[in-house]
Amino acid sequence: MINQTFSITSMHKPHLKKYYQSIAKNVISKIEKLKINQEYTIPTGWIGHAVFVSFQRINKTHIVIRIDNLAPDNPPDMHKIVHSTKKFNITQPKILGQLHVDHLEMNLNYFILLIDSVKRDLTFEDGTSLIYNLDGQIINLDEIQIHVPCFVEQARANCFVKCFHSGFWIRVGEKDQKLYKRLLLAEKDNANLFASRCIEKYQHNFNDLFDQFTTLVEKEDIQNLPFSNRTRLQDKLKMSYKQHYKHLLNNNNNNNIEHCSLLDDKYIHLRFENNNKPIDLKNIFLKSRVLMIGEAGCGKTTVCQYITYSWAIGRKLWSNQFAWLFYIKMRNLNSEIYPTQSNNYLLIDIIEKECFQEHKLDDFDKQKLANQFETSSNILWILDGFDERMIPEYLYSVEQELLTKSYLLLTSRTNATYNFPYDIQVQIPNFTETDMEDYISNYFSFTLRTTGRECWTFISCCEQLR
Repeated sequence: MINQTFSITSMHKPHLKKYYQSIAKNVISKIEKLKINQEYTIPTGWIGHAVFVSFQRINKTHIVIRIDNLAPDNPPDMHKIVHSTKKFNITQPKILGQLHVDHLEMNLNYFILLIDSVKRDLTFEDGTSLIYNLDGQIINLDEIQIHVPCFVEQARANCFVKCFHSGFWIRVGEKDQKLYKRLLLAEKDNANLFASRCIEKYQHNFNDLFDQFTTLVEKEDIQNLPFSNRTRLQDKLKMSYKQHYKHLLNNNNNNNIEHCSLLDDKYIHLRFENNNKPIDLKNIFLKSRVLMIGEAGCGKTTVCQYITYSWAIGRKLWSNQFAWLFYIKMRNLNSEIYPTQSNNYLLIDIIEKECFQEHKLDDFDKQKLANQFETSSNILWILDGFDERMIPEYLYSVEQELLTKSYLLLTSRTNATYNFPYDIQVQIPNFTETDMEDYISNYFSFTLRTTGRECWTFISCCEQLR
């Protein structure tokens, strides 16, 4: 297969063939623009195994081609084993050689084959032949001896992630482990996000079949919409929540999700009290309108994020009680985020921006969702930070509409004033020593245990903090 020209290469989707040449030219252009020590990496492999081909600029004129594959026996005898024990091997990435930048264009067919390998499952023989250049298909590739770090072999089932491992280490450097770990976590999250978006796109296309019929109905008949349309909007809402509240956010890092920890990894289950008696979070909606109070920094916003994310992923909290959940940060209802406009803002405008965020709604979806506000009785509204709001006059009507909802969870600081009726008041008490120790232990996680212990020791010994 490798010695054949691209025009007769068999591909699993022949109708895509005409696009591969332009894709390959685009890849070559990106490699040509690399600065010294920058890399361009292509994930590929063969059936059951992932391998990364990396192109690294080493000077003004040459690119090094490197194979990141931490399985020394797959294929055998391709990677140098620096050290071997009964339990594991220490191996090196494979350097194929160096290629002059001016020779990239003449290797267009090689890049086309490499791109094609990403799109389909190669056999072991075809994959190793192409990736390791066994047939010499890379034109004018010269030998070169350069230093590359050694790596411990990892589990076979972890081949996709472990290919990232070596490439990141080489690009970042051994001294900056903190950045390396953060980048690795970001790549894993990106892979999960990409998979989720593929699922969402598939579901969206499926449900659009029903929209061909529902778009013909009159607006007054929208309350009789098929179940599939309601499900599609719910899925879009849940996807937005999962994307934005999977990570532990605060007021200062909402736009830097990649720098945040996973919510489930850091979340501490807080204690709640009603009339000085303990109450479980799952039981606070024994009555419909709940006021949750607590001192600044006690975890009110984190609880709201946890509730929202739990609903989105189907965690058993109140998932069977509420078909819809809308989470609104009251401090966002300001003139900067919602500047004056000729038409008055409607509640659906706030919901689109605060809850669906970049998942935009068309006019028909907005009408369908607005109808749910009027006809559904199982909607939970979370209004976080009632004491932080600075609502302009033209948004008063929206605020009043929110405060009349049947099922409402509103959070506020303890000493703030309230001008709306509620059925039950829940308080988050201050942290105990056990709570603080658990929080610090969770926050610093596994990689920074020593730092966590030092932090707890400092707090324990500091009278001003106790």
